[in-house]
Amino acid sequence: MARPPEARQADRPKGGRRGWWGLPEWPWRKPLTIRLTYRGGTEAWVEIHARGRVVRRPGHVHLVDVFAEIAQRR
Repeated sequence: MARPPEARQADRPKGGRRGWWGLPEWPWRKPLTIRLTYRGGTEAWVEIHARGRVVRRPGHVHLVDVFAEIAQRR
C-alpha cells in the first residue's frame, strides 16, 4: 500500500505557523477582530483569521477556547 502524498508548501494557509505561539498576550478588554470561515467536512472545520495568522480548528471546539488560544491565555 502506497503512502498518501505529502502536502505541498503552497497549500498551507497564509500566515506562517499553525498557531498563535510567540505572540504577546492580548488584553481581554481590548477589541479583537476574528474572521471565521466555514471549511466544511465531516467535523465542520473552521478557518480562523486573527492577529495576522490563519489556523484551522474542528467545529466542536468552543469559541471561548479559541479566543483564549488567540489571546495567549490558558
